[in-house]
Amino acid sequence: MSYRRRAACSLLALSLALGAAPALAQQNPPELLAVVGHDSGERITRSADVRRYFEALRTANPDRMVMGDYAQSWEGRPLFWAAVGSPRNIARLDAIKAATNALADPRKTSPEQARALINDTPAIVWMAYSVHGNEISPADAALAAARRLTDGLDAEAQGWLENVVVVFVPTQNPDGRERFINSFEAGLGAQPNGDPLSAERAEPWPSGRFNHNLFDLNRDWFIQSQPETQGHSALIREWRPQVVVDSHEMGTDSSFFFPPEAQPLNPWIYPPILDARERFGRNTAGRFDQAGLDYFTRETFDAFYPGYGDGWPAYFGAVSMTYEQGSSRGLLARRSSGEMLTYADTVKGHLTATLSTIETAARDREKLLSDFYAFHRDGIAGGRGAYVLSRSAAADPAAADKLAGLLVRSGLEVGRATASFSACGQTYQAGDYIVNLAQPQRRMAETLLAKDVPLDPKFLAEQEARRARGLGDEIYDLTGWSLPLLFNVPSQRCTGAPSVQTAAVGPELIRPAAVAQGDATYGYAIHPGTAGMRFLTAALTDKLPVRSIEAPFTLDGRAYPGGTFIVPRAGSPDDLDERVRRLAAGSGAQVTPL
Repeated sequence: MSYRRRAACSLLALSLALGAAPALAQQNPPELLAVVGHDSGERITRSADVRRYFEALRTANPDRMVMGDYAQSWEGRPLFWAAVGSPRNIARLDAIKAATNALADPRKTSPEQARALINDTPAIVWMAYSVHGNEISPADAALAAARRLTDGLDAEAQGWLENVVVVFVPTQNPDGRERFINSFEAGLGAQPNGDPLSAERAEPWPSGRFNHNLFDLNRDWFIQSQPETQGHSALIREWRPQVVVDSHEMGTDSSFFFPPEAQPLNPWIYPPILDARERFGRNTAGRFDQAGLDYFTRETFDAFYPGYGDGWPAYFGAVSMTYEQGSSRGLLARRSSGEMLTYADTVKGHLTATLSTIETAARDREKLLSDFYAFHRDGIAGGRGAYVLSRSAAADPAAADKLAGLLVRSGLEVGRATASFSACGQTYQAGDYIVNLAQPQRRMAETLLAKDVPLDPKFLAEQEARRARGLGDEIYDLTGWSLPLLFNVPSQRCTGAPSVQTAAVGPELIRPAAVAQGDATYGYAIHPGTAGMRFLTAALTDKLPVRSIEAPFTLDGRAYPGGTFIVPRAGSPDDLDERVRRLAAGSGAQVTPL
């Protein structure tokens, strides 16, 4: 049998096994082959063709699917989402989003109001794929899953959609995906070659894993340095989903991973979320057993670090999970056992997991929404005290401003003190930041701001015993990430909330600054630090001459630290004063005339 027919038959068998309606030959919704020129799993679908197929599904089924853009990649590719639901639910998406946001704030939504919303609101299932560009099969599985859901003759799928709205984010990293496909196709011969040393599998540096700027987008969730993450996180804050899945690939010799996760678990994860992950895992295990697919749980992938696409949403109350499929890294791969793994096999794994997730969420709709509301009630009820972030005492006040904005982008309520106040036995100034813990996202605040998030003592003892035997640790990633420490912003966790009026902080990362008054006959001095670096970058782009003073100095009775930037008037354009004012306002830098 040809490779193409083998791939097509594999996915057809899966579709039949999962209860697809018999009218699969119909062109409504359209087949992938008819739109992009290849069958599902036959080739790696390019990012533009992923979007083209979703647009074709929407055109064929406008009452079951809507689409929108949420960001643009560094290379100018649009990043899009597509929501699939029953005609009734698609027609009232704004009301559904309003309901989930109401459930996320129990201060405004009473238990009686919440029960009424839960009775009439579908759960939102967020399916995100291929955040690493060379993890290729998730995006193709999204195409197959979306086709299944938009088939109005598929009774099982349409039954699910009475209880859920599924939001697809098919290509989180289109720049990396295109980089991978280009290198793969450059080495591809007349037939796929699964040998580990084949040219098509020799992915050159920097690989397709990263975005254009070589950032790992799966580690960018609370720092949000990249437009792909900034747009995606804002979209999740807008929709407030109850289930979030981030779909990945791993080594070729591996099978498929889904939760429950390995130890250690972050102690700030809401316990009902762990229970729900167990329920989702059991249903997916059953589906994999039916399809004859290998899998594992409770190994390798822990749930301690909150910076992943499956970690960060958990502190919004979502049942968030990572799915990992052993990768073919192309169309064909030979495992160390000699077994051949096809691209169609990997698409089948993610398609099975996707459909199982939707099935479980549809079955558990009411409990998911109830637990979501309870998560936010727990945040308010359990919140005693506050974190105080001292902008006035920070060596780099602009770093405190950036940190406050990032916390807001992570869903936290942050206040800026309008007057001086006392807390934790210290005196603070107007402009310092307060994160009151009696808020719905309390667990997010604790895990991001605590100076130490403890590991389970039993797990820690096991790791010490492994080290004594010369074995490596079982931690998947970071064990420390305290944001005040990372930003070098003095912080304290107070047992009581300060009694001072505050102004709500927005998601902006820069507090605009004005140039100090004075004579700028010689030029300007710019204080180093976060804002100073922003000023420097903009000034160099603006073709201004910039010097850096290596040692501290004093001028007119004022001390300047080493690293101070100087923009002299000599050699600068005639409109230097206007440019400096504009750059100071845009960067937040402290600028002093000299």
